[in-house]
Amino acid sequence: MARERDGASAAEGDYAAAFEASPGALLIVDGETGEIRDANGAAATLFGRDRETLCQRRLSELTPGGEKTPTLEAVTDAGVARTEWKIATPERTNWVDVTVRQSGEEGTVVVFCRDLTERRERERRLEANDAILTQLTATTDDVFWMFDADFTELQFVNDAYEEVWGRPVAAVRENPMDFIEGVHPDDREMVLGAVEALQNGESTEHEYRVNPGEDYARWVWVRGEPVYGEDGTLDRVAGFARDITDRKRREQDLERSERQFEAVFNDPQLLVGLLDTDGRIQRINETALAHSLANPGDIQGRHFSETPWWSHDDKLQVQIREWLDRAADGEYVEFEAEHPLPDGGEMAVEGTVRPVTDEAGVVRSLIVSARDVTDRQERERQLEESNERLEKFAYVASHDLQEPLRTISNYIELIAEEYSEDLPEEADRFVDTVVTGSERMQSMIDGLLDYSRVTTRGDEFESVDTEAVLDGVINDLGVMLDEHDGAIEYGDLPTVDADRSQFHQLIQNLVTNALEHSDDGPVAITVRGSDEGDRYRFEVEDDGPGIAENRQEKVFRIFKSGTQYQTSSQAKGIGLAICDNIVQRHGGNIHVESEPGEGSTFVFTIAKQE
Repeated sequence: MARERDGASAAEGDYAAAFEASPGALLIVDGETGEIRDANGAAATLFGRDRETLCQRRLSELTPGGEKTPTLEAVTDAGVARTEWKIATPERTNWVDVTVRQSGEEGTVVVFCRDLTERRERERRLEANDAILTQLTATTDDVFWMFDADFTELQFVNDAYEEVWGRPVAAVRENPMDFIEGVHPDDREMVLGAVEALQNGESTEHEYRVNPGEDYARWVWVRGEPVYGEDGTLDRVAGFARDITDRKRREQDLERSERQFEAVFNDPQLLVGLLDTDGRIQRINETALAHSLANPGDIQGRHFSETPWWSHDDKLQVQIREWLDRAADGEYVEFEAEHPLPDGGEMAVEGTVRPVTDEAGVVRSLIVSARDVTDRQERERQLEESNERLEKFAYVASHDLQEPLRTISNYIELIAEEYSEDLPEEADRFVDTVVTGSERMQSMIDGLLDYSRVTTRGDEFESVDTEAVLDGVINDLGVMLDEHDGAIEYGDLPTVDADRSQFHQLIQNLVTNALEHSDDGPVAITVRGSDEGDRYRFEVEDDGPGIAENRQEKVFRIFKSGTQYQTSSQAKGIGLAICDNIVQRHGGNIHVESEPGEGSTFVFTIAKQE
């Protein structure tokens, strides 16, 4: 029996020690009467009464009015009941979390009390801070945020978050890491690294893309700071995000502009220099340096007119100063000049001096760019010489050749008139052959003149309404269309830069060709035109007999195609050759697509003029 009493005493001692050592306030209460049978030291501290005093009270006497006291019935029904008390002590007002459970002893309940005062006070301060932060950030477009140190609780974020991030505030409140869903997938690893750095107490600063609803086109600059408590431990992290989309776009535009400038500045086909408004060289490209007689250091900072490109000609230097002054006043100046080359000879250039202005329109610098046109000028010189030779040929063809031809024709006609009755039948045939040959030769001479005049006597290019030209062709060929029962269909045709009269001749020759070589019966001709970017494409389609493949290239050769593929109105074996010459003068080409018995389509292009 002594051992049993000793065991019971030991158990009671262990219970008393555990009861007293509990960090929470504990009360042992009669479940029927509510009388407090025992209380530990923590309960005495919490309720501001010593243990003896507490054990002389009922549980309801500790609560404000007793209305929040869990009833015995509630404990009996559920086995546990829970509530909160607000208890006023002489020192302060405490908030207490109260849990009542049935104990192992019948009729007895255990009341667990946990002091919530500090947490409630912290929540109150946070609510007050939230109210202040909400007021302070209500009118800003910046996003202000605050998380606990582990990023498991969002403590504050203002309404700007939804606009910038494209995610609901409710989602980030429910799951603080939801803000990652609003970050561009390619930037998320960087952002997660920033979160880890903040958790380690480091300040962060990053730029990244957000807002999936805008295809992550919005850029933000985000700064985060660790916030430490009074005890020196990391308490929370806070920061803000600023929408920098406009700034980023300006930076991207500037970068793109700089890349474009560098691409143009370093174009190996251009001699380019950047000058200040006084005309002094700030920068020169490698192509220009390669054509100078000096080192880069000798050119930098010198006046453009005094560089080796122009120092050979005093009058040219004066002109250059005038060009630069005009450009500094805002004028776009075009020029042509020549300058010596390092290895001898001269280089012809064609260029511009362009003012570079700021947003206010003030000229801040000048760009000089020039292109080597030496070869082009040589080709133009050769072309002029060729044209002069063609002009001389045309003069010979129209005067020197035609005079003896007219003499032959006149005498043959006289013989036919005077001696027609005396000549035998065979002689009459000879006379007819000579007359026909003379007429054919006269036609060929006229054709040569027409062919040469395409390049020697062409008009300036101008804007040409090709539909109006086709209407004119239809009007000019009205009789011929009626004779062949012909009809021309066309849709929208483009406006081109061309020699109007030559374009008219080109279309008229192709339509005439289609009419004259058509089969018996009505003739249907279709004209189409389209824009192909750097050129215009035209098609003249007919439903005639077609052209064999081995003849398709020859129809454009002068005097080589055979009269069956040429317009008899020209009667020179040269009509389509003239078409080819006109098209070449307009920077294009011409060919025919055809199958015998399936008609022909003449296709030509006209280059767009710069």
